[in-house]
Amino acid sequence: MLSLSVFGQDTVKNNNVTIAEKLKKYEGTFQIQVKNPRLKPAIPYNIDELIEANRKETEVTYVQLGTAVRLMVLPKNEIGKQTKIDIFSTY
Repeated sequence: MLSLSVFGQDTVKNNNVTIAEKLKKYEGTFQIQVKNPRLKPAIPYNIDELIEANRKETEVTYVQLGTAVRLMVLPKNEIGKQTKIDIFSTY
């Protein structure tokens, strides 16, 4: 379960929606992957837009968010089929 604060980034922005709330909404459909498991990545506020813009119908998409951080977006045809997918992982 996602805590209310993601690395201290629980700031309210547009429409009173926090990053944590956005992550919760898309939980199980994406994963933030880091090379170094001790790294605490900065999560862009527009994470929901990045997920939606990069979601394909049948293939997994990877979006680089930095030199050691990437966003894995599951395809539409895989959502709901997978067992639980963690929000954070290493690659």
